[in-house]
Amino acid sequence: MLKILQNLKILDGVLAIGIMLIAVGVGLSIKDQYSQNNKVEVISKVSGVGVTGDAQVSSKVMIDVSGEVIHPGVYEFKKRR
Repeated sequence: MLKILQNLKILDGVLAIGIMLIAVGVGLSIKDQYSQNNKVEVISKVSGVGVTGDAQVSSKVMIDVSGEVIHPGVYEFKKRR
């Protein structure tokens, strides 16, 4: 009878450790999904300082979209007048 109780204690301990490991794994997985490193980077900047007369400054924005998106790529947007 004592041997059966000792086996049940061992099984309960193994079950408890397994549940804790599963909970830690799920928690780390969820944390990784929400803590992605999103960064914004200015590649080049055109300044209007020193522009005189009839000079024209091209006003366009280029955006590089990557990661888990449907249509990744580099997109160019021009200013509407």
